[in-house]
Amino acid sequence: MSPILFLLLTNGAGATPVKEWSRTYGGELWDEANSVVEIPGEGYIITGSRNIQTTSVNMTDSYDALLIKTAPDGNEQWNRTYAGKKGMKVSIARDGGYIIRGFNDWDFWLMKTDLLGREEWNRTLRIDNNFMRVAIEETSDGGSILAGGNIILLSESMTISHLWFTKINISGDQEWNATSKRPQGDMATSVYQTLDGGYVLAGYSGSGNNDIDVLIMKTDAKGIEQWNMTFGKAGEPEGAYSVAQTEDGGYILGGFKLSRRLMGNDYDAWVIKTDAGGNEQWNRIFGGYDEDFVSSVQQASDGGYVFAGYTNRAGDLDAWIIKTDAKGKEKWKKVYDGPEKDKINTVKEVSKSVYLLAGDSESYGAGNIDAWLVKIRETNASDLGTTDNDGFDIKSTLGFEILGAIVSIVILFFLIRKRT
Repeated sequence: MSPILFLLLTNGAGATPVKEWSRTYGGELWDEANSVVEIPGEGYIITGSRNIQTTSVNMTDSYDALLIKTAPDGNEQWNRTYAGKKGMKVSIARDGGYIIRGFNDWDFWLMKTDLLGREEWNRTLRIDNNFMRVAIEETSDGGSILAGGNIILLSESMTISHLWFTKINISGDQEWNATSKRPQGDMATSVYQTLDGGYVLAGYSGSGNNDIDVLIMKTDAKGIEQWNMTFGKAGEPEGAYSVAQTEDGGYILGGFKLSRRLMGNDYDAWVIKTDAGGNEQWNRIFGGYDEDFVSSVQQASDGGYVFAGYTNRAGDLDAWIIKTDAKGKEKWKKVYDGPEKDKINTVKEVSKSVYLLAGDSESYGAGNIDAWLVKIRETNASDLGTTDNDGFDIKSTLGFEILGAIVSIVILFFLIRKRT
């Protein structure tokens, strides 16, 4: 069998994702989905925000929080908006209602609704304007953990950020807060409660755009640091946007790193696996000749990993999802190649080999940019490249990968012949 034919046969085998459905939600403005939760047997609940394009100087005066309830097939059943807020995380309350976590201007905002999204109560916790809020997660006691950076003005032209995070109880009251004192500066962009009740934070360390490294920090349940690790190359920008704990007690991080190429420099998606102490076990780079970033990461039920992100092609965003095995070796990749900007903010495995992707799409829907929800399932390669009746294309990269491999083999063949 020829090498090229063998390559075609082996690359065509294996699992691939098939889209079950794709739905968009919103009006004529800019809507985005930031968080989605499955309601067993009833569908899904989504929170996000709508940019209402005001001239106000306050951040969330330009936003309304969204709450969208869908049927199991993703079709919208009802929606609610909450003026001047930004929805970041949603969870199901004990009574079957919903809890939204987000921002009210620069402050933390917490709201409880009934089954139909009607407000029952809300709380706003005042946060100092020097604190940049980036990540919000629910904690095991029903409270919240909020993380970001404490912005310090060093001079008229220079600032530095120190990683900052705070624990908030179920009623919306602050329990404690912690700030790092690393002289080089740092910022948290993702936070995750660990199995021991503590927290792991990820982001970046460094004060300059061209010299930042991936940062991971582990704390106890009171926010006291236990250890931290950084990953990166001096003088080059690297950062993490998402972190999760893995079944072996370690951690998986997703973000970006600078890649230098003959045709110019760009950013590639970067994934790092560590042990329970933050020591690197392996890392993988994904990307081509455009800018690629990981926005969300989760370990799959089969022990592998699923990463969602986007490619920036001169301002045109294409969303993508990558599935790997337990060692980070790519099993499949899908690119959502619409004519306009499309982005995935979060990925979640809702059942074995079934994934929900939530974000925003400019390519399809009624508005300028609409909140976007996609459900895919991992199946056999014979189902490759399906499109359902919403018209949204999921492009397989398999053909391009095969073509690239063939070109490489042909070049290698001629180089060998030239030498002999």
